[in-house]
Amino acid sequence: MKKTDKKREKSIVKGLTRVCEITKNEVSGFEWLTHTIDFDNFPNSLMVHCIFTSDMSIKQVIDSGQDETIFKLICDELALININFKDISDHVVFDTE
Repeated sequence: MKKTDKKREKSIVKGLTRVCEITKNEVSGFEWLTHTIDFDNFPNSLMVHCIFTSDMSIKQVIDSGQDETIFKLICDELALININFKDISDHVVFDTE
C-alpha cells in the first residue's frame, strides 16, 4: 500500500467511525459498519457495509426513511476528506451478521 493510500485509509476510518457512533445512537437495530477498498480503483471501489441486528431492522430503517439519514451521514463525512459520489447509495450496503 502506498503512503498516500495509508493516509487516505486512515482518514476514511476516522470519518466512518464518527458515522458509526452517531448511527448507533440514532438508528434502532444498527450495530456497526465496515468498509472495503481496492485502491487501484479508488474511489469507485469504496463500499461501506452497514450491519444490522436483523433483516427486519433493515426493513424498518428503509421504511422509515432512516436509510437516507445514514446515506447523508456517510456522504457528509466522506466529503470532508474530498471523497464525493454521484449516488452514495451505490456505495453503501445494508446487511446482517
